[in-house]
Amino acid sequence: MAKGDHIIVPLCGPFTHHGIDIGDGTVVHWSSGIPGKKHPFNKSGRKSESEIRRTPIEEFGDLTQLKVREYGTCFDSETVVQRALDRIGEDGYSVVGNNCEHFATRCKTDKHQSKQVRDVSATVLGICNIGASIERVVRIVSAAGPVPGLCSRGTIAGLGAIGGGPATGLVLAVTAPTVVSVLVVRAIFNDDEALPEAERGARCAGRAASVGGAVLGSAGSVGVVAAAGVPGLSAVGISTGLAAIGGGSVAFGLIATIAFPVVLTLGAGWLVHRLHSVSLRLRTGPVEHRIARAGHR
Repeated sequence: MAKGDHIIVPLCGPFTHHGIDIGDGTVVHWSSGIPGKKHPFNKSGRKSESEIRRTPIEEFGDLTQLKVREYGTCFDSETVVQRALDRIGEDGYSVVGNNCEHFATRCKTDKHQSKQVRDVSATVLGICNIGASIERVVRIVSAAGPVPGLCSRGTIAGLGAIGGGPATGLVLAVTAPTVVSVLVVRAIFNDDEALPEAERGARCAGRAASVGGAVLGSAGSVGVVAAAGVPGLSAVGISTGLAAIGGGSVAFGLIATIAFPVVLTLGAGWLVHRLHSVSLRLRTGPVEHRIARAGHR
């Protein structure tokens, strides 16, 4: 930990508290002004008197779990400290639009952004979009053919209508939500030149893995359908394959066939990014922490 560092401590659950180390045993961060109360909300959940303050580092949080965020590009330490000091006294805290991470990141890079907010937003919106895309595909298949519904005849007719043939229609039905899931992974693991190279590499690997998962998952889903019932991707082969996958229900089989590559895409992206991150921590070892007291630097 050094002067001008963006420091982080656990807050509650998956959330964290952020500030800027001034280098003399103090931290500038959003604070209620009450020792030990880092978050600008009191126990009742109501907003307390909160502003950007300079406090002793002991009041910042659990220093045994303190971490330092690394940056690929950022201002020099003196500039970061001055930018933090210049904002002391500001109020207008907002969990989504103006939180402690927004403050610390802007001091370091002049970018008003919060990884916590962005990741949660991207994940929630992504899951909603994926769910909507699966629902939309199933609805289109149900209504596209001359025989409505998701019975065996209705599903085959719908797949044939959207793809010019049941086999092509099945591939399109599987592919569309999978493409959306790849875009979701890209949004969650987006590139940022301010990030350290190791994290950018882990995110790049996660994005690449999601593409691999999408290809393998889509091919696997279609292959299972072709093999589960009457062999092949004829109308009979697809209908019997979907029924076998869905435990006798063609509708359930279609949903499972569409959902599998989506799950594989998301899982591959998350797992590969996670493995890269863990590998980095094992190579670098734990971050050393110390309380930066005046006269002890």
